[in-house]
Amino acid sequence: MRFGIILAVSGLLAADAAHAEDKLYCNSISDDEDLSDISLGVITGRKVNFLANEYEHAGCPSADPSCKKPAFVRAKDKVVYDTDVVAGGYVCAAFVDGRGNETDGWLPAASIKPVTAAPHWIGTWKRDTSAEIDITLKAHNKAEVSGSATHGTGAATHEGSIGGVIDRKQAVQGFATDGDKQVAYEAAGEYDCAVKLRQLGRYLFVADNRNCGGANVSFSGVYVKR
Repeated sequence: MRFGIILAVSGLLAADAAHAEDKLYCNSISDDEDLSDISLGVITGRKVNFLANEYEHAGCPSADPSCKKPAFVRAKDKVVYDTDVVAGGYVCAAFVDGRGNETDGWLPAASIKPVTAAPHWIGTWKRDTSAEIDITLKAHNKAEVSGSATHGTGAATHEGSIGGVIDRKQAVQGFATDGDKQVAYEAAGEYDCAVKLRQLGRYLFVADNRNCGGANVSFSGVYVKR
């Protein structure tokens, strides 16, 4: 009998652990290779606070005041959000202010109105202080992408770079580099640098395969034009 109780308790603990692992967290927008889930939206509420994760406060995200974080967005602010990362009526979103400071967290889906914007790639795009991407105009609706990123400081600094030519009429673009040669994203080898980009109004969203530089260097994340 005691052995059966132990098995039952062990089973419950394992189920609880699995359930905990299934909980959705929103600390940044997902950078998986399918960028079709990343959307642009405008805030419709006068003031909307970001909300905590479940691990930060039990029962979050929810409308309970205890879930509110100090950070907030206002009406007409533009955000990017992942339509595939949803917890109840809340979506995982990111906002970058005029100083380049990024805030990520849950926002009520009802407070975001989806918007569309024609792709406008040309310019210098920055993600915090560790990555920058320059996109310049070329002939025949093409644009050239040139980026640099770092990780670490001092003697422990690692560097990376990306470069390729894209179709500036398309909102989602991908490419890979095999040595000095550009190849299709889908043709990337195991150790080739591969990157996808999505242009969303004031934002540029990037996802790479972690092969575009030294240790821990990545271009993935949300960029704004500077």
